[in-house]
Amino acid sequence: MLKEGVHLLQKPFTGRKLAQAVREALDAPEAQPPAPRKARVLLVDDDAQVRKLTTLILERAGYLVESAGTVKAASEMLGSGHEYVAILCDMTLPDGSGEDVVRRVREAQPELRDRVAGLAEADSWTTDAHKWLNVPYDSGIVIVRDAAAHHAAMTLGAAYYVETVGGERDSYNWVPESSRRARGFAVYAALRSLGRAGLAEMIDRCCALARRMADGLRGADGVTILNDVVLNQVLVRFEPPGGGDADAFTRAVIVAVQADGTCWLGGTTWHGMAAMRISVSNWSTTEADADMSVEAILRSARMTAGAPTVTTA
Repeated sequence: MLKEGVHLLQKPFTGRKLAQAVREALDAPEAQPPAPRKARVLLVDDDAQVRKLTTLILERAGYLVESAGTVKAASEMLGSGHEYVAILCDMTLPDGSGEDVVRRVREAQPELRDRVAGLAEADSWTTDAHKWLNVPYDSGIVIVRDAAAHHAAMTLGAAYYVETVGGERDSYNWVPESSRRARGFAVYAALRSLGRAGLAEMIDRCCALARRMADGLRGADGVTILNDVVLNQVLVRFEPPGGGDADAFTRAVIVAVQADGTCWLGGTTWHGMAAMRISVSNWSTTEADADMSVEAILRSARMTAGAPTVTTA
């Protein structure tokens, strides 16, 4: 991730220009070290000699340098949870360009925190882990502020129950069921493997892919994006050529997309209107997958327009 106010710098050609550019971008006087703790800079260049020389220059200026030689390696570092005060990036890389790195930076920094503003003040809240954590269904999570009230409401008692002495946790005293499979194990494994930064990166990526799909669909004839795409959900409505029943036509397009098999999506009703609901939540979905899905949706809409549709009263 990047510290607030990060600067993306075009790579200068001399060490003096490089050090000067970093100081100016960070508004740091030449005689003053960047910070009590070394400020971290990400250097992206596929030339090992350039990386080595640039690292020496920046370290001499008081910066902590991390380097990558590819877009993939840079993306992994951006998702590591480290904060970077500056990124210096070559424009030509083996697996892409500097613009790809810039895009990754911007996609990784959406303003999503305001979507959960005030959540910490709630007495309790619940969420479902099966989407973004990609764990099995019925993996719900409930968080309760008052642990004593939670425990009292859920505790089961019987003479034959073997209770702990108090230091250990009896899981059945915190959930409605007395017996159940270990749902928590899959959730813990997902969180443990992803880590805080990995989970944030996956959420950011899914939201960026949703925006990408909305942008790809928005300009097509007869297609309307109904919602502000602020997370990973997109609502789409289709108008039949020449007018007609848009609800029936939208539902027919959904059926056609499902039959096409490129991607799976469902339908919903929003403000009384039939809509296609796109939910991007799988960890393995790529930009190429999103683009292929957009093509499949538009192709299905065109095919549906050429077929007879059912008009409802």
